[in-house]
Amino acid sequence: MKEELEKFILSDSKEPFDYIDDEREYFNKKYLKINYNHRFDILYSQRLYKNKMNNDSFSFAGFYDKIDKVIYNADYDLRDVLKDKDIKFDEICNLKRKIYKDMNEYIKNYTINNQDELRQLYHNNFYDNEKPFFRRIEEDVERHFITTEDTVIEIPYFAETRYDANYEYDKVLLEDSNSIYTDYLDNPEQTIKEKSKVMLNEETTKKRIGFMLNHNEFENNYLSKIFENKNNEYASLYKNKELYKAIKDVEAQMINITINYNGDELTFKFSKYTFQCALERNYKSECSYNKSYESVEKFLEEHKEQGYKKEFDFLNITKITYGKNTLYEKQEDKELENDEHEMEMEY
Repeated sequence: MKEELEKFILSDSKEPFDYIDDEREYFNKKYLKINYNHRFDILYSQRLYKNKMNNDSFSFAGFYDKIDKVIYNADYDLRDVLKDKDIKFDEICNLKRKIYKDMNEYIKNYTINNQDELRQLYHNNFYDNEKPFFRRIEEDVERHFITTEDTVIEIPYFAETRYDANYEYDKVLLEDSNSIYTDYLDNPEQTIKEKSKVMLNEETTKKRIGFMLNHNEFENNYLSKIFENKNNEYASLYKNKELYKAIKDVEAQMINITINYNGDELTFKFSKYTFQCALERNYKSECSYNKSYESVEKFLEEHKEQGYKKEFDFLNITKITYGKNTLYEKQEDKELENDEHEMEMEY
């Protein structure tokens, strides 16, 4: 009977089809196909009962693509009955994501080919922002430097995972939602070109792309300064990056941190998660919200020379351990330890 149902869907017949399952009465259904356009039929189903009058109405069962032989958004019963057959199943949302992705690629190529003009379009507006605006961007770049090995930050605009991009796509797609999927499946390249051009003809879209190009240019200029590291001005970021890399893959709740001030050391337990977040954000204040931190505060109060602060400096970390494993050790301390060991061996 499954073969007959598959043949019914694949055929041009518009007569109702009764699917009877001898073992599972629940799957007994009457199926209808209603022609939507040259590509799609809409499938409906009505449950059939052997021992009582049927008062169920027809309900939606799927969109059938007659050309590619795919049923989109099929109901559970239809998927279950035809799961071992040749007909394929998919979801409209997956098709929509593919359209998003192709539009994103088209607009990305347009952006690359016209970036100088688009960047200039919003240059003045972008750089007229206040200092805190640019500092927030710098903080994001610092986090990117600490947590990745990227040497360039890619242009993020119209990435398919961005909500605002999908919202803008929807404004264009939903204007003609009855035909967009058919048009795309019939001629994907032409459809993407036409829909993307509708968006790109709007001045607000071009300005937004221009804003993102200036934003991205600012990000990469600052990232280049960090990599250049003139006069070691970003030493703290390099230290954070080294510490972050040492602990990020360790599955631990608590780690042991050793800090050194004026030759005196203190080792204390600390939350690995809290410390990792603090490193990512380059924000030491996250390291002081802890009852057990009182001994560290006392140590810092006794050893910090220029103004007491209750947060320890990441630059003063000399060692991090977890159990018997050394996760990080300051290089000069490690070299000194090796030299002392070699001297003992010679003696």
